[in-house]
Amino acid sequence: MMPKPSGLAAAIAGLQWTTPAGAAPATSPIADLHHASARLIKQNSFRTIFRLQVAGHDLHLKQCRPHGIRAWLREWLRPPKALLEYRNLLRLRACGIPTLEPLGAGTIRNYGPGPSALLTRTVPGATTLSKFLESDLQRCGQAEQAQRRHALAAALGELLARLWSARICHDDLHPGNILLSWDDAKPQLYLLDVHDIRFDASPTALRNSLVLLNRWFALRASRTDRLRCWQSFIESIHTDDRPDPREIEEATLKSNMRLWRSRFDRSCGHNRHFQRLAFAGWRGFALRDVNIDELGSLLSNPHDALARGRILKHSRSSTVALIAIRLGGLDRSVVLKHFRRCSLGQRMRALFRPTACVRSWQNGQAFCDTMLATPRPIAVWQNVRFGLPGEGFLLQEYAPGVDLHAALDQCNCPKLRYRLIDAAARFIRLMHERGWSHRDLKAANFLVSWTADCPNITLIDLVGAHRNANVSAKRRIRDLARLNASFLRDPRISASDRLRFLRTYHNWGLHGKTAWKTWWRQIAQLTQAKAEQNKRRRRVLR
Repeated sequence: MMPKPSGLAAAIAGLQWTTPAGAAPATSPIADLHHASARLIKQNSFRTIFRLQVAGHDLHLKQCRPHGIRAWLREWLRPPKALLEYRNLLRLRACGIPTLEPLGAGTIRNYGPGPSALLTRTVPGATTLSKFLESDLQRCGQAEQAQRRHALAAALGELLARLWSARICHDDLHPGNILLSWDDAKPQLYLLDVHDIRFDASPTALRNSLVLLNRWFALRASRTDRLRCWQSFIESIHTDDRPDPREIEEATLKSNMRLWRSRFDRSCGHNRHFQRLAFAGWRGFALRDVNIDELGSLLSNPHDALARGRILKHSRSSTVALIAIRLGGLDRSVVLKHFRRCSLGQRMRALFRPTACVRSWQNGQAFCDTMLATPRPIAVWQNVRFGLPGEGFLLQEYAPGVDLHAALDQCNCPKLRYRLIDAAARFIRLMHERGWSHRDLKAANFLVSWTADCPNITLIDLVGAHRNANVSAKRRIRDLARLNASFLRDPRISASDRLRFLRTYHNWGLHGKTAWKTWWRQIAQLTQAKAEQNKRRRRVLR
């Protein structure tokens, strides 16, 4: 028997090609594909992407495969995905929308769904917009970063305006589906993955497309850069039908909240992001990219690792230690937290809600999803007997830094103290805006590191964090009062500093001085009540 072709040969085997009008396959690069030099770029269950060098041409070939029953059913009802994308590319270029140059679409002529391939010309020196913003831009100097961010905001606004004016809707519009290349200091943007493009779309569909893109930038870009993009978008629109920015912002927050809510339970499942753990009376979860064999000794005997580590915290309920392990082929410092054996009452409550260690695991993953700085949990496991949980362990990344009290000691001038106060207020405001509250928001649960006199805030110990659809004013005031209690008798924090914190938290520059005196009085009352409670219980107020 002849061996089955693999790689590029398998991707193009048996394909019949459709090419643009006036381009004959015999004179195009398609005729020499079997002799191409191929490099694998990306591969998953849905598609495989090759970069080809053939007859002096630099090309990309994307093989699409129907995966799953829904994909197979769609293939029966519509053309193959590669052919659909090929037609959309031609139509977009005819409308003046920058996108890839299609050279051909290959399909298999049979009576059922099958693989298909799209051949496009490579854009020299291009990368996805998401990769550039998350990694490449960070390697530039501050002045160059600002210049490129401003140019990108304007170019992105112009691209969105073209789509809006032409009533073209991209149902998966995010920076990973936008290609970026630079012509000197001028950015060039191209649409990718356009098989689901809709022409003559309704205003609602166009608005939803803007919301989808804004959902990514709302978590990563500054308000100023997003405003610059919006102004470029509005100035470039050639129709009278223009979206309302307030509606876009409100819809973006609601969309993000729905996304985060849908992802919350996946950290306690078996999927492409997480895996279950089960061994010798222990049950738990870990990140999918973690090699469990590397954690074998730690999982089976965590008490030894805890004893060898450097103790960071020791209390009645838990012990936290810094340990060294080998993970991903590298020696890494990580944090191991031991949750002591539950009481019988706590075990019974675990029948109705997750235990403290599982809540820390879920909340940590959810905080990372919402782009709130916290050490990412790596694994969690707890002892289970007769269906009831006992002691548990949480392994998470190590975040260097000092708590807020020690960070204040590092502020050798008022300017640094002001920056620290503003950073803490902004962090808590973002946490509340993104649907999270924390009943134990004390100074010891904030870690601060400095980068060029700019403080970076990280929140730890998320057992007391709670997810809300909308954080009420009562919960917000409670959180602020708990943090205020940590500095109740601290001479370094004046009344003016507390007012500065409240001003930044409420964002007076955007929303004005909304009922700040009421908040001030209620925070003071709850702070005093917390101090008296700790005094009665003979506990130190931290």
